[in-house]
Amino acid sequence: MKNIILQGLPGVGKTTLTKKISNKLKDLAVDVTGFYTEELRENNYRIGFDVVTLDNKRGILARKTNAGDNSKYKVGNYSVHIEEFEKLVLPIFDNVKSIIIIDEIGKMEMFSKTFQANVERVITDKSIRVVATVPLKASLPLVQKIKNSNTSHLITVSAGNRDRLLDEIIPLLTK
Repeated sequence: MKNIILQGLPGVGKTTLTKKISNKLKDLAVDVTGFYTEELRENNYRIGFDVVTLDNKRGILARKTNAGDNSKYKVGNYSVHIEEFEKLVLPIFDNVKSIIIIDEIGKMEMFSKTFQANVERVITDKSIRVVATVPLKASLPLVQKIKNSNTSHLITVSAGNRDRLLDEIIPLLTK
């Protein structure tokens, strides 16, 4: 299988696993690029999400909506900062040499049609390996397409298996 697709419930450890995968690949001198999303908290209260590239550039993905917010991109109580997301993430797709980490392909990210097109391109490009995270339960057409693709190795991340998955996934990416 060419692509490793990690699915799981929110908070189960998909992002932590993708960070471990990218660090291990870097340690093995594998050319890896990509991004992950990071929950942002203040006083134990989630206020939003940032996007962080593997070369440590950071930007806003979403913030809690306030009363005067007229953002046209919203998911639940969050306003999605799609322009900042695109500015940080889209250039990554132009520099993929071997493996790309995409954490995550979810509702917030799907507001970007250009992001969707780039995900479809790398998922089908035979010269690029993809490690992506997706929601366990998603009705998003692109997520369903990725999950059902015969080039995807779908792995469900859980509290019971997340700590051993790194040792299972790295050989799939490096052989």
